[in-house]
Amino acid sequence: MMWWDVARGWAQEEPLAMLSVLACEGSAPRGPGTRMLVSAARTWGTIGGGALEFQAVEQARRVLDLPPGTWRIQDYPLGPLLGQCCGGRVRLLVEHLDAQSLAPLQGLSERGGADGALLVSHFGATRIDRHWIAQGQPTPLSARGKSPRRERG
Repeated sequence: MMWWDVARGWAQEEPLAMLSVLACEGSAPRGPGTRMLVSAARTWGTIGGGALEFQAVEQARRVLDLPPGTWRIQDYPLGPLLGQCCGGRVRLLVEHLDAQSLAPLQGLSERGGADGALLVSHFGATRIDRHWIAQGQPTPLSARGKSPRRERG
């Protein structure tokens, strides 16, 4: 089962957050594009375990107290701060999903999945809007420097 199938099902039942690895640098447990779903009582998937995942799940559960569509970018150095020996750096997107934010994924499984398509995300002031493009190469993101900003609107 793919993450979008699980997310659509959970969003009908309970508040849902998603953790997405946006970028990593150096040694990190999982690479960009890795996703994990979090509700108040359960999780699906993993972003690599350990202290990083523990902190990220805690952050995701705090986002559930905010309105659907809320998102945050979190940067985690994987050294002494988290007590992980990886030594790399991970940039995570933490977002509170709802049925509306998952609408672009509707029918994806019935069409055989993304088949190499890219899910494009536009970071707005109060939510992330998504759409699929047929094909292309993702632009690599840095785990340092400027994070995506909320657009005013």
